[in-house]
Amino acid sequence: MAGKQGAKTIQVHGGETHQLAEKGARGPVLTTDQGIPITDNQNNLKSGARGPTLLEDFVLCEKIFHFDHERITERIVHARGSAAHGFFELYESLSSLSKTDLFQRTGEGTPVFVRFSTVVDVFPVAPKLHGTTLDNSKELKADGQLAGSPSQLFDAVAIILSGQGTQALLKEGAAVQFVMDAFGHLKAIGYHVSARPLLDTAGGTIYEGVTDLSASFLEAAAKRFFARERSVRTLA
Repeated sequence: MAGKQGAKTIQVHGGETHQLAEKGARGPVLTTDQGIPITDNQNNLKSGARGPTLLEDFVLCEKIFHFDHERITERIVHARGSAAHGFFELYESLSSLSKTDLFQRTGEGTPVFVRFSTVVDVFPVAPKLHGTTLDNSKELKADGQLAGSPSQLFDAVAIILSGQGTQALLKEGAAVQFVMDAFGHLKAIGYHVSARPLLDTAGGTIYEGVTDLSASFLEAAAKRFFARERSVRTLA
């Protein structure tokens, strides 16, 4: 945050910036949450020149605290996918659009690592590990059991049940909790019309991100629905 003092900066050692807060100077000052001016925001406190980082570095501890507690979009969706190493080669200079170095000159190969993410990966969960029997009498093997596969592990949840199966799961606390957790963790929830009573019991039918198993569910599966957060958390 900005204090009443001003600050000037100098470069030391390896060229890192140091902030010198002085009374009467103009400009904002980078401070801790307690208002203490931060002199060095580029290095950690260590035991000797090549020693380990010390927990006495309260500025670093404050940064770690914020990182662990703040909501970071990239960490919310646990997307699955693949990746590849390769080279990026520019065929036409983009210097008029960007100052990034690899977009300036043509004919140069820049090593890159690209990740291709997807959330389309089916993980069947059933009341028992051996799976369940479908309407066509075929067996569907389950990868997880309801009591041991919390819905917060998945990017989205699709509830596909027959009327009979829904009535059976309404008596299972693990099934109701599974849906409640998906709702509370702001996941997209798709459901077959027969599963509606289970959603009603879990209290998550009428909110954004709860939809039928149409194309709208596939679109919702890559998102989190923060608008419903107020209804599940009163202390934020």
